[in-house]
Amino acid sequence: MKKILTVYTGGTICSSPEAGQRKLNTSVARSALIYNFSKRDSDFASLTENLFEDSGFATSNQTLSENMTLARLSQILNHISEFNLNDYAGVIVMHGTDTLAYTAALFSFAFSGTPIPVMLVSGNRPPMDDKSNANANFRTAVELIIKNIAPNVYVPYRNSDGNIYLHLASTLMSCNNFSEDFFNASPNNVMMINPDFSCDKELFTHFAELSVAETTGNFAHPHKLTDTVSLIMPYTGLDYSTFSLSDSIGAIVHGTYHSGTICVERTNVNESFSSHSILWLMDKCSEKNIPLILAPSCLNSDQYSSVYDAAAYSNITILNMTTEAAYMKTVWGVSLRLTGDELTDYLKKNVNNEFVS
Repeated sequence: MKKILTVYTGGTICSSPEAGQRKLNTSVARSALIYNFSKRDSDFASLTENLFEDSGFATSNQTLSENMTLARLSQILNHISEFNLNDYAGVIVMHGTDTLAYTAALFSFAFSGTPIPVMLVSGNRPPMDDKSNANANFRTAVELIIKNIAPNVYVPYRNSDGNIYLHLASTLMSCNNFSEDFFNASPNNVMMINPDFSCDKELFTHFAELSVAETTGNFAHPHKLTDTVSLIMPYTGLDYSTFSLSDSIGAIVHGTYHSGTICVERTNVNESFSSHSILWLMDKCSEKNIPLILAPSCLNSDQYSSVYDAAAYSNITILNMTTEAAYMKTVWGVSLRLTGDELTDYLKKNVNNEFVS
């Protein structure tokens, strides 16, 4: 049987409690994860000794996920690219929860066409903590890989309701503040795992239908992710005149309120607007030829007139996907040196089920 490649990048799942703090301690956390799996009632626990291959990701590159940067993500992608994925049953990447949705979105584009399942596994507490869900999440990833779930990028995660959910990575949403639960923006991209870790045939069939058909042994990717894409989130009182639009900006991704809306300030198209309106930002972006992407949003019969006003005012790309996915897809596209219509066409193309149904 092929081994599972494990990549330890940091986060809570790679930490341990020390002097009242959670600090990175990958060697201890890794031992706890592997030991706990070997002692569970899994049908595959007896395989533990020969089941995993540590990728050897450098300790100096590991970090708590709140410290994740595009440079660090480039290191992770470059590291994984050194391996022929066809040699493994699957990949499990240990990652923190704070920026998990961003990395999940990025991986869904980077590994579109992966020949094996890639699992992003995290924990709400270190794995040696009895209240941690890290061990359940890790076990779920292992069992799904061994049971031959369709190749794609997934996030298995146990919420506070006690249920384990398998998420397609491209539509995973970030945890809300004061919560340890993850949710998916698309009901079609998440299914619940049975409490006994068994999986219905329906789950495998469903995700097989969502799997990208064209696969490759390795994946083509830019050696370095560009940091020229800016992300703006809306809030009451946002004043765009406080932003400096430098010539180095490759694109701007703009988030929306929960209903997919953004401030245009005016009630009808004949009224003026100030620098609190996205229309003001659109003028500035047009002057500097900076692509402006709005997400999540869409134009349909249930959408508000403010979004139609913005769409009619100037050139803007509206994407019905999570803000995290829109940002990471733009980063990926710009890093591939796509510009103009090529970038727009790529952003509007369904790469890995990222559009919310």
